[in-house]
Amino acid sequence: MLAKIIAAVIAAGAGAIWLWQNRGAVAKVEAAAVEAVKTAVKKGVHYNAAIDAALKKWAASYALDLNDVRALVMSESGFGQWLENPLDPSYGIGHFLISTAKDWLFKIEGIKYSDAQVKHILLTDTDRAAHLVCAYLNDLKKSTGSMEGAVQAYKCGLGLYLKGHRRYDLLTIWAGYRKAYAELYQ
Repeated sequence: MLAKIIAAVIAAGAGAIWLWQNRGAVAKVEAAAVEAVKTAVKKGVHYNAAIDAALKKWAASYALDLNDVRALVMSESGFGQWLENPLDPSYGIGHFLISTAKDWLFKIEGIKYSDAQVKHILLTDTDRAAHLVCAYLNDLKKSTGSMEGAVQAYKCGLGLYLKGHRRYDLLTIWAGYRKAYAELYQ
């Protein structure tokens, strides 16, 4: 067992060392994320039944754990369909960049859309936005070999992920959200 832990730390590099050194803080962040989701869902905040239904449909289609997908959407947009991040710019429930969404819409539908059309789809078409999230996440899971790797690659891009870039802070928040959804939707 100790050999596996040491091998994992060496493979993960500095990020794993940071996690070990800050395990108390990481546990607090995860616990706070769990409580935030539970409170939000109970109050009806950060929850949209139409988005959840679309995520359920497409997660099943790609054999993804629904709570993994819910946690990703919660961490990306808080289940907000009409969100725009002017700094990226990224849009919709999956906070997709136009270029990424355009590529994936072409892979899924075989149609080339303009930037304006892609933005409109991301902001207004819940089913297609959920399909994009699940298709892209499924591909990243295959490319990285794990859901944790897929979430990291979703957050920073597959290229950076493959070069060793990691965001353990974001992974911790995602894990907290995932745990909350698993407890809420047993």
